Amino acid sequence: MRLHPNWHILLPSSTPSIYLEARVYLPPARQSAEDSTVPAITHSFLCSSTSSTAVRIDDVSSDVLQQMRSWGVRRLITAAHPWQKLGGNLLDPVISQCLTAAIYDNAQTGTALVTFNARGVGQSGGSMGIFGLNTVPGEKDFAAVERFAVDLFKPEEIRRFGYSWGSVPALNAPSATPVRSILLVSPPSTLFTLTTMFSSRTFKKALESVNDVTIIYGTKDQFTGVGAFESLARRGEVTCRVVDGADHFYRDSTSARQLVGEMWRWHEK
Repeated sequence: MRLHPNWHILLPSSTPSIYLEARVYLPPARQSAEDSTVPAITHSFLCSSTSSTAVRIDDVSSDVLQQMRSWGVRRLITAAHPWQKLGGNLLDPVISQCLTAAIYDNAQTGTALVTFNARGVGQSGGSMGIFGLNTVPGEKDFAAVERFAVDLFKPEEIRRFGYSWGSVPALNAPSATPVRSILLVSPPSTLFTLTTMFSSRTFKKALESVNDVTIIYGTKDQFTGVGAFESLARRGEVTCRVVDGADHFYRDSTSARQLVGEMWRWHEK
């Protein structure tokens, strides 16, 4: 499986001694007229392989950091993966294939997508505990990764994405900068009662604090209570998009294609 070109790095979590594996997917680099004397941007630090080794951010050269700052990123999306105890990670196809296709395959875009592995997953250090149900560390880590990218790129707009369990940190992570919009794909409503017991905020309270939330779910989802989201949509609290016939994983080509289309609609609005 080849990936959209990305910067594979280790970033500090909310606990400075613990580093998290992250991939920063990038749009085509832009070079402004006033920067015409600057040498052309090189892409030697980008990769497309799923088996690459992440570089610790402390070991990244100042030249590379400067190239990243001048990349021309206008919009930042930070994405959280499904529950790690069931194999969730940043390479899940919904994120690494569908979301990247929605962002980069259909138009020229100034969007950077940042994904990261939770503690104890892949090349990330630390642990989320025996059961992995305490969502507070994940929320703080989401905020730390997002803050790094905001400080680096200085984007005009910030958005968030959460798939399945990743919906919880995407909704609840604190932010010093206003979040323009949040997209949740198949948030498992049957698990929210349990996970939000350990969360800094409840699902409903989090929805009330964000002006623009879109939820995408399949009609055959094994974990999502469709009725709950229809109720939220009727009350005008969220925008719901339905992928007919899709289950929780969107692995068949028809479901994946429809999912990409709905993601694209969210990205373009």
